[in-house]
This record gives sequence, C-alpha cells and structure tokens, in this order.
Amino acid sequence: MQATSYALTLPVMVPLMLAVVIYAVGQRSWQLRNGLSVAAALSSFLLVVQHYRTIMADVTLVAEFPELLPPLGVSFRMDHLGFLVAAVVSFVWLLVTIYSTVYMVKEHAKNRYYPFSVLTLAGAMGVILSGDLFTFFLFFEMMSLSAYVLVIHEETAEAMRAGYRYLMLIPAHTKRFLWRRSCPYCAGAN
Repeated sequence: MQATSYALTLPVMVPLMLAVVIYAVGQRSWQLRNGLSVAAALSSFLLVVQHYRTIMADVTLVAEFPELLPPLGVSFRMDHLGFLVAAVVSFVWLLVTIYSTVYMVKEHAKNRYYPFSVLTLAGAMGVILSGDLFTFFLFFEMMSLSAYVLVIHEETAEAMRAGYRYLMLIPAHTKRFLWRRSCPYCAGAN
C-alpha cells in the first residue's frame, strides 16, 4: 500500500534550513552553533523514526512535488529499506556530530565545518529518500559539493590535493551514473 506523507520531506528540509541558521549564529555563539548542529542531526533521526509504525504496516510513504521544478519535479519515497538506511545514517550522523563537538574544540574554521556537516546530512538524507532519478541527482550533487568543504577542512597541501581529486571525480562519476541510467531509456525510444 502507498500513502502520501509530506512529513517525509522533514528529515531533509529541517537540516537544510538549520544549516543556514547554524552559519548565522556561529559567528556569535559557539554553544548555540554546536547545540543547533546536534539538534539538526537529532531532529533528522527522530523525523525518520517517527515513520516506524507506518513502514512496519507495509505502507510505502511518498511525497511528490511535480510543480516544484517543472517538468521533472521532486519526489521522496520511504519503504522498508529506505527507512532502515535513513535511520542508520541519521543515527550515525548524530553520534558523529556529538563527537565532533568535542573533537573540533582545538580545530580551526569551526564556523565553516558545522554548517557544511549539517548540509551534507541534508544531502545524504535527500539521496536516501529520493523517489526518482532527478531528486537523487539533485541531492547527490548537494551532498557531494558540501562534503568537498569537509574534505579540505584542514587546509593543508595534502587536504587541498585530496579536495582537488575529489572535485575531479564528482563530475566523472555523475556523468557515468546518468549515462548508465539513461541508456536503457534511449535505446527503447527508437
């Protein structure tokens, strides 16, 4: 059975909106910045887990926004596997965020790290809950580009080289992924 639930977008949208807030308040209060980062990860986890009973009742949740980016639209979907992966990823991200509040004390550029960490979480949740190829691609790109900032965070020569390699791999893998997914459709269109 399938049901429409726009609450399915919240594990993606809440961290996405909080990333902007975290960046804004990070200049003024490190306690608020760290607290909001943990709150973003915790809210993402809780917003996924709230669907447990519905998913266990063999209901697939769907949220579609066809008019958002015409003609493609954006859609989200959660079934058993999607629930499991989203719950595990958001829980691990919560643990990592809690750990990073202690680990990052002696690091530099914390006001850059935390918003991009939360933005990467939003992208990862968007990838996991994507309901179509376009939504997957959109959030995969968001996740990849925001993760780049985490790769180069230390700003050492080694980190910058790794970031450069990372940036070179993203388009190559994206093109390969889209080509492999679109070829069956192109072959059938003749």
